Amino acid sequence: WVEVTMTDRFKLVADGSIDLECGASAITLSRMKSVDFSAMTWIDSGTFLIRRGQSIKRMADLAGKKVAVFKGASTERALRDALLAQTLAEGQVLTQIVLVKDRQEGTVALETGAVAALAGDRTILASFARKARDPEKFALADFQFMYEPYGLPLRRNDADFKFAVNSVLANLYQGGEILKIYKSWFGDLTPPPLLESLYDLNGLRD
Repeated sequence: WVEVTMTDRFKLVADGSIDLECGASAITLSRMKSVDFSAMTWIDSGTFLIRRGQSIKRMADLAGKKVAVFKGASTERALRDALLAQTLAEGQVLTQIVLVKDRQEGTVALETGAVAALAGDRTILASFARKARDPEKFALADFQFMYEPYGLPLRRNDADFKFAVNSVLANLYQGGEILKIYKSWFGDLTPPPLLESLYDLNGLRD
């Protein structure tokens, strides 16, 4: 096991320092320039973690507020694109993006009021709230601004290794073992929409 960060994970795959990165890594075209990806492992939506009692139902509700997002995550670019689209559609939207390095920095900023929201993938944000000292302080926003397909980054031009990885994933998916793994980590948290369909579609057979 080799510890990686949000900023060096793809570089370490590309230069051969690690064979496979196991984390919440979204599949994007720009990342495919340096790494390949396994079959999809997860699909989630981008939304916001907020303090309970707040209401954020559209991007315009963030006007004039600070929003934290993890530096180097695909969510950062998607959030900037969503804010740009909002600006083009409705005029100037003065939302300030605050880059944070990890869960602790982001949730502390939200809890103390330094930011009005923390952007991220819905399931990850839900897990942050559940692990907080006082989970009742937090809530998820009522809308999504993106969808995120995840995969396992691996080196390019290695068809045999990619086949080995996808074979293991397919066996987990078609046998239902993946749902046991989900339950062991997320308990009774409702799976993201389309997740079970993703497993059905990627449960390839011999």
